[in-house]
Amino acid sequence: MPGAASSEGNSLRRELADGEKVLWEGKPVRWFFLLIGSPAGLFVAAFGMLWLVLGLLLFYTIWIAPPEDEAPQIAIQVLSLLFLLAACYFAFGRYLLAAQEWGHTSYMLTNRRVLLATGAVGKETTSVDLASLRELHGMVLAPGLGDIYLGGRPPFKGLVGRVPGWLPSGLQSHIPVIQSVRNVEAVYQAILEAARNARPAPEAGG
Repeated sequence: MPGAASSEGNSLRRELADGEKVLWEGKPVRWFFLLIGSPAGLFVAAFGMLWLVLGLLLFYTIWIAPPEDEAPQIAIQVLSLLFLLAACYFAFGRYLLAAQEWGHTSYMLTNRRVLLATGAVGKETTSVDLASLRELHGMVLAPGLGDIYLGGRPPFKGLVGRVPGWLPSGLQSHIPVIQSVRNVEAVYQAILEAARNARPAPEAGG
C-alpha cells in the first residue's frame, strides 16, 4: 500500500530492526487534524469561542467600564486578564500547538509492529507489537478518513477522542491511535492482515 513520504517517516525508518519491512506509512490529514481532530473537536471549538466571548465581556466590565461607585480590586483585574488569555489560547492559540504537533506526527506499519511518532513539544515514539495486538477498532469520521485505535476500544465509542492542542495526549487517552488518516478502511485491513501474519503459527497437534 503506498504511503505518504515525510521527514518524520524517514526518522521512523531509523527505528526499524533488521528484517523489518515497511508496509505503509503516512501522516494525518492536515486540515482535519488541526481544525477537528475528533468528533469532540467540534464541541471544543464551540466551547473555546464561548469562553472567548465571556472573557471579553468580563475584561470589558472590569477594565474598561467598571461600576462608577467602586473600583475593581487588583486581584479581580488580574484574574479577569488571565481568564481572557486562557480563552484566547483555547479559541485560537491551540491551533498553533496543533500545527506543531501535526509536523511531528507520522505513522508506519511494518511486518512486525506499528510505529507512531507525535508530540507538540519534542517527539514521542510509540511501538505496538503486532504479534500481541488483540484489539483493533476503526472509526470513520468523514468519507475515507478516520482513526484506528490499537489495543483497546476507544472511550465513549470514539466520540471523545484526541483533540490536538487541547490537552496533552497522555491526559486524553492511553490507547495508541492512528489519527485522521486517509483510506482508513484500507489501512485498517492492512494492520489486521499484518497482525495475523505476525502471530506465530499454531503448532500441529500430535
